[in-house]
Amino acid sequence: MNVRQPLLAKLSLMKHLANLKITVTCLVWLLILTFWGTVAQTGHGLYEAQKTFFFSWIFLAGGFFPLPGAQLTLWVLFINLVSVTLTRFVFRWSKIGILIIHLGLLSYFVSAFVIFVSTQESQVTLLEGEAANVSTAYHDWELAFWPADLSGGVKREKHSAKTDVVSYDISRLKPERFVSDFTLKANFVVKSYSRNADVFADGTVKALTPDKEPERNFPAAVIEIASSKPDSDIRKMTLAGADPDPAVVSIGGENWNVSLRRARYPLPLTIALEDFKADFYPGTDTARSYESYVKVSHENLTRDVRIYMNHPLRFKSYAFFQASYSIDDRGRERSTFAVVRNAGGWMPYASSLITFLGLSIHFLMMAFRKKN
Repeated sequence: MNVRQPLLAKLSLMKHLANLKITVTCLVWLLILTFWGTVAQTGHGLYEAQKTFFFSWIFLAGGFFPLPGAQLTLWVLFINLVSVTLTRFVFRWSKIGILIIHLGLLSYFVSAFVIFVSTQESQVTLLEGEAANVSTAYHDWELAFWPADLSGGVKREKHSAKTDVVSYDISRLKPERFVSDFTLKANFVVKSYSRNADVFADGTVKALTPDKEPERNFPAAVIEIASSKPDSDIRKMTLAGADPDPAVVSIGGENWNVSLRRARYPLPLTIALEDFKADFYPGTDTARSYESYVKVSHENLTRDVRIYMNHPLRFKSYAFFQASYSIDDRGRERSTFAVVRNAGGWMPYASSLITFLGLSIHFLMMAFRKKN
């Protein structure tokens, strides 16, 4: 098979998109964004710099001049490379290696997109003897409701993923928007929400300037809630993210805990901290190394795992890294694990394999052609 004319070469739009000047411009702009974003981290923090320069389609330079972000630039570059492959590449069997190389490079873009969309980062902090089957978000917050047992005290749902927990992403609840929940048999409205705020004893909320490191922000929300039954009393509540204890509200004769808390994500396993060990530099409180001994349970299987620096626990699409630790005034040790869920983690390896295969075929064909 020998196609003399480049595929789809007659499509004028595709030919314009295949302009190599676009390729060079995108690569240069990505280099500028990388430098700009790295410098911006010192003044705005890592999260805000990533959000502004790398995760955005368009950002405002100086607060008013629109410029393309890295996400838009990468999409333009992807379309450009696809167009170049379709319009400029003349297919011959002798160039099959180059075609496979192009497919491998394009698959890197697909891999990056899938990983960007699917990756979920959170953490689990455990005291020795504690177990958990949920992880906690770093800076995403939720409005959560779960049943309360007032006779036995507040029932805390700290380290379990129970099906009777009703939660809402607080950032998606627009102020004054009416929400009706059939599980709660209640209606509620978020009257106001502040990303970072102080809440006083009388329920007054003072909004603060958000910190450049989002995990340092503690939000506050004012909600009105009532039973879905007609003529029910409306209760106004002020919830503070800094408050570790949930509020309690009676809805239709049932008592519910209500909390503004960091978002919880269910895990496919239960992880229990059996023991934590740290080795300190002599005469200091600085740890030279530290590690956690955990018991992992999934369905009817359990196993003991040691987690330490650069040796995470991997389970399906999850990875548990030893992130930090703390020791309180009573000498109790806590271990914190960074939890990364990456459904597309295998894709870059597949892209590398495709690219390597293309390079191997291309160089082998060149070697045989020279011998002949």
